[in-house]
Amino acid sequence: VLVESPSYDLVCDHPDVDEVLCFEKGSLWKQVLFYSQLMRAGYDVAVDMHEGTRGAVMCFLTRAPIRIGHKFAKRS
Repeated sequence: VLVESPSYDLVCDHPDVDEVLCFEKGSLWKQVLFYSQLMRAGYDVAVDMHEGTRGAVMCFLTRAPIRIGHKFAKRS
């Protein structure tokens, strides 16, 4: 599960969650390293629960064969 730091405690102890990644807004270099981690992880499924562009980009970068998110005319 990928969350921003304020949401970490909501999912960290959930029995169906194997791993929690916490996205921290920081320097450009930290963001590039985080995105490369997403690309290398080899996820099976990515679910984007937000309507914003950042979540869609992160979902895409996971390279997951199954990606679920909101339907937008120019993005779906």
